[in-house]
Amino acid sequence: EGPKSARVFCCRKGEYFDDVCKNCERGFYQDSDYTLVKACYKCPRDAISPLNGSISCSICAQGKFSNDRIECVGCPSGYYKEDYIAHSNCTKCAVGRYQPDQEQSDCIDCKEGEYQNEEAKTFCISCNPGKYASSNKSSDCYACQEGRYQPGVRGSGCINIEVGYEGIGGNTSLEN
Repeated sequence: EGPKSARVFCCRKGEYFDDVCKNCERGFYQDSDYTLVKACYKCPRDAISPLNGSISCSICAQGKFSNDRIECVGCPSGYYKEDYIAHSNCTKCAVGRYQPDQEQSDCIDCKEGEYQNEEAKTFCISCNPGKYASSNKSSDCYACQEGRYQPGVRGSGCINIEVGYEGIGGNTSLEN
């Protein structure tokens, strides 16, 4: 055993050299054998190395992401994955939109005749008779105007009251 300066240290995969060979920390990897590399490499975005001494990173499954490079996570129902420059977040679906499934990258618009007036929901609500929602992404249903009616559920508009019948706005039926 010679002086420390004369010894050659070669680290294995999953290790880096800092006076002695040390394991890479979680979220980092090193894939070269018999090296004197001074640092491990950070896993790329949406890839993880959950154990110390990793020699590679695993890509997160579709719909999942990782900001800490240690664990993959997915967004719950009612939320969607939103990507930013350096990280991803789970963002609530806006009013008028919904998401019934987990690990999605967008929300779905409520259709005509449906609405959703709260954020982070997994469904839309059908408009009741006498009311309508005439556009996608509605946050409410509206009563039919005077002289018009809507007899059905999930109405996207109202029907003119014919001559000889009466009705007030929001009616679900007509009287003769």
